[in-house]
Amino acid sequence: MKHLSPMINSAIEEDKEGFLDNFVKEFVDRVNEKVAAMHNGIKKNILQSEGVWNEPEEIEEEVIQEDSVLASKWDLLREHVNDYRFQTIEEAKRAMRKLQSAGICETCAKQVGNRIFLESLEDYDIVTSVYDALLEEMDELYIPFFELATNLKEAIRTGSVEMTLEDGTEVTIESEMAEDIARVHDTLTRENQISFRDEITLNEESFERMINFVNKAIQKLNSEEEQ
Repeated sequence: MKHLSPMINSAIEEDKEGFLDNFVKEFVDRVNEKVAAMHNGIKKNILQSEGVWNEPEEIEEEVIQEDSVLASKWDLLREHVNDYRFQTIEEAKRAMRKLQSAGICETCAKQVGNRIFLESLEDYDIVTSVYDALLEEMDELYIPFFELATNLKEAIRTGSVEMTLEDGTEVTIESEMAEDIARVHDTLTRENQISFRDEITLNEESFERMINFVNKAIQKLNSEEEQ
């Protein structure tokens, strides 16, 4: 599965042949291997911190796309953190210790008084870990891309959740929708999972586009299971 966008566009445009050609062959193969586990609930990476990723067959182009998304999220995180003032110097020091435990390099973050300044980052794989570490110390920190799993868990637990997207729009996710989102997300390759989370948390238009994609993927999956 090389690109997520062609599959989404085919689904939206009701291009059944394009959807089947670009998506179903690989999608169904991956799902069939995991469907028994999925019947027992949402168990894959979007709802578990340790993560379980499917391996892409071709990675060079996808890695470029992945790094681009994670780099943009790092820039957004850096903007939030660099403008933030901790109440005390000790709080800033505690946050720095958590960043170091999360694996951030010595030159990627520095503490000055009650502030922390994030610099450039070479290993974007740790962006989520950095966010999680800072979230414990910064109550105001909220970036939808990193909060998707939390919102899905809450929707499944309580029946629904109001999720704030990156543009400030609020959307409602019901429990069944949350399960479907997690189910489709977890069949994608790691790179396409990142693109998926980026698209579904961006704005209302992209959210609706991804829900359309999820619904059509679930319909096809259920049809395949019934055969």
